[in-house]
Amino acid sequence: MDPPYSVEWRSRNVVDVTCKFAGNRQEFWFLLTSDVHLDNAHCNQKLYKSWLVNAVNRGAGIIDNGDLYDAMGGKWDPRSDQTHMRPEHRGNDYLDLLVDTTADILEPCAPHIIALGHGNHETSQINRHGVDLTGNLVAELRARVGRKKFSGRCHGFSGWVRFKTHRGTRRKSIVLYRHHGAGTGARVTKGVIESNRVAVEVPDAHIVVLGHNHNKYQVSIPRLRLNSDSKPYQDEQLHVRIPGAKDAWGDGYEGWEVVKNMGPKPMGAAWLRIYNKNDETKYQVVEEPW
Repeated sequence: MDPPYSVEWRSRNVVDVTCKFAGNRQEFWFLLTSDVHLDNAHCNQKLYKSWLVNAVNRGAGIIDNGDLYDAMGGKWDPRSDQTHMRPEHRGNDYLDLLVDTTADILEPCAPHIIALGHGNHETSQINRHGVDLTGNLVAELRARVGRKKFSGRCHGFSGWVRFKTHRGTRRKSIVLYRHHGAGTGARVTKGVIESNRVAVEVPDAHIVVLGHNHNKYQVSIPRLRLNSDSKPYQDEQLHVRIPGAKDAWGDGYEGWEVVKNMGPKPMGAAWLRIYNKNDETKYQVVEEPW
């Protein structure tokens, strides 16, 4: 299914996605992923590919929040561990192989990709070697499918997505802010403290998406507001933490996460649904709609 929305880039990390409703029953879906670590041997590629298939089948847009790559297998990397590498990435052109094999997986859904963010694993390669894996992936996908079918771009470490909905003469904007995330594993708080800090910094967002620590939660933060007619009202800012597709703990026998006793982590993606209810455009974020 072709994407039912249109995309317009306003700057390098601000993109408008216009959703025009043809009827009250129409819905728009967007797949939100983070921390896939696609090239790691512990990535559940089957699970990730199932998300992509579902996105294509539903005409959903795809937004990635960084660390799509693991990129820790190079012989020059002190973190390199051959047991964490996939066979297809064992070569002297390691970084090129990462881009090519990732493009192979994403090419069938390229028309649905809106934005691919940087994570700390991608920025590590930029800082160490001057290689932007995400930027190179965007260029490779564009070369394979053409500019008319692929409007996706690199979205940086943080970025904004404004969903502009049209239903007849009614207009509504739903603003999503994404940041890859920072800090340690947050074993006790799971990163909710970071969400509360970000809430102060991004008052214009309706939805805030974080990743990085491989935890999973949704937290709504109620807010007191004053409209242009000087009438008080309340709304909520929704904070979503996306865990990813990497099972680093496994059976707990070995590995960095095991040695550091970081504990097992969940896996999963999130889905943004924009729809109509009671003559009003609404949105929700769900873990798995199928």
